[in-house]
Amino acid sequence: MKADNSLKISRSVTFSEEMPVPFEYLREIAQASLPITVEEEASIDKLRVLRAAGLVAVMLPHPLSGILHARVLAITPRGRDLLTTQCEAPGPQSRAEA
Repeated sequence: MKADNSLKISRSVTFSEEMPVPFEYLREIAQASLPITVEEEASIDKLRVLRAAGLVAVMLPHPLSGILHARVLAITPRGRDLLTTQCEAPGPQSRAEA
């Protein structure tokens, strides 16, 4: 059986089975005025996942460099498409009203 590495949209978006994509963090980035500097290690790790999924353009520090910040330059067209698709998806309330 062939592994499916495609981007999937669900409650938690995944790039692959091993790497969950932090979709909520992508939404936060979309609300910000870019470029932004990120200094929290956990957020930088999320940016690594978003970049690996092709959703953001970001300047990341090398893990051994000692640099403790990243610079988010843009959300890629693929990231924008994902945000648009996710926003158009019917939520639980919409299904209950139907």
